Amino acid sequence: LIWGTWSGGALNNGTILNYNTGTNVVKKEFDFYRTHIGSEPFGGVLTVGPDSMIYGTTSTGTFRERGNIFKYNPYDSVYTEIYEFKNVDAVYGPCNDLYIDSTLVIYGTSSDGGGYGSIYKYNLNTNLLTILHQFNGLDGSFPLSGLTKASNGLFYGVTNDGGIGTHGV
Repeated sequence: LIWGTWSGGALNNGTILNYNTGTNVVKKEFDFYRTHIGSEPFGGVLTVGPDSMIYGTTSTGTFRERGNIFKYNPYDSVYTEIYEFKNVDAVYGPCNDLYIDSTLVIYGTSSDGGGYGSIYKYNLNTNLLTILHQFNGLDGSFPLSGLTKASNGLFYGVTNDGGIGTHGV
């Protein structure tokens, strides 16, 4: 199965869906309903963690309207908000396309927060959010996708804007 999000849904706040590559069937799993659980997931593909749970982010719809990290259990259809981004976090508009390592540490990007976007990690074991980098415009700004971890252990990504000529990095 390929897991993803879509902008519509029953309440037009987004939905979680899966695509079965064997049967070519798309199935809606969950509708976001905005009130304090998150809505408007930003980006399409969700991440299956090493614990077989589905992880993603929403860009708004939480108590503070800054989005969240969520977990969806595909076995019992339970949605759980893991972390709600706060004003002090320098994360706003988090992108899906999360990377989750074998120790359950999530790495992600946000398109805003700190002015130009950021790279963060969230440890599911300690419930600790750490800002790894805040973009300043010269080194890029407004990432709209996640990170890729290469075989050398480093993360790579792109930004939509910033850098020389403001065409992204």
